[in-house]
Amino acid sequence: MSSPSELERLLSIAADVIEEAHVEAILIGGCARNVYAPPRGTKDVDLAVVADPGRYGDLVSALAKRGFAPTSVVKSDADDPVPDITIFQHVDLGRIDVLVSKTEFEATAIARALPLGRLRVATIEDLLAYKLIAGRNRDFVDIEDIVRTQGRAGRMVDWDEITRAIAPWDLDERLARARRLGSGET
Repeated sequence: MSSPSELERLLSIAADVIEEAHVEAILIGGCARNVYAPPRGTKDVDLAVVADPGRYGDLVSALAKRGFAPTSVVKSDADDPVPDITIFQHVDLGRIDVLVSKTEFEATAIARALPLGRLRVATIEDLLAYKLIAGRNRDFVDIEDIVRTQGRAGRMVDWDEITRAIAPWDLDERLARARRLGSGET
């Protein structure tokens, strides 16, 4: 019997920590992308969570018990006790990145996520919105892979829903680029 991969172990730990800390959470990032398109390599688990200061503290404690320590913390408001993003690193297992829900889009994405074993995963449209907000080159490659894979399976992406999700941000150019990539245009 083979041992679970590091990524499988990270996903299992993420599920345990979410349960222990009693937070609502969903998979986003590369692991979520791999649900909707042929898998690509990824070494971390990205989570979007709903967490007030107490629940965030519970999440940090649950991760610490498993050997994860925060290595990077991003705060848009220095007075906010809960960071926007925290990267937790385990010396042997890798990273779990935690994005705390602070916008209406994120709350909606978490509320309508789909079950995936012991975890939940962002819907296709919400995942594409997260990727448009991040806007890195890797995100556009993922968008193209997801849209094309889903199109071949007969499922069309709801671009109107994505447009509504990203409305608070000025991402018209990114959205236009994503739609071109999804349609096969360059």
